[in-house]
Amino acid sequence: MRQVGIRALKQNASEVIAEVTNGETIVITDRGRPVA
Repeated sequence: MRQVGIRALKQNASEVIAEVTNGETIVITDRGRPVA
């Protein structure tokens, strides 16, 4: 499981979506707190 901040998600959305599509679990964080 990997954590990705909102800013990093905005900058690398395609990469993150590709990882999720391949089965990776990703937790999206806002200021270090999990939000999704």
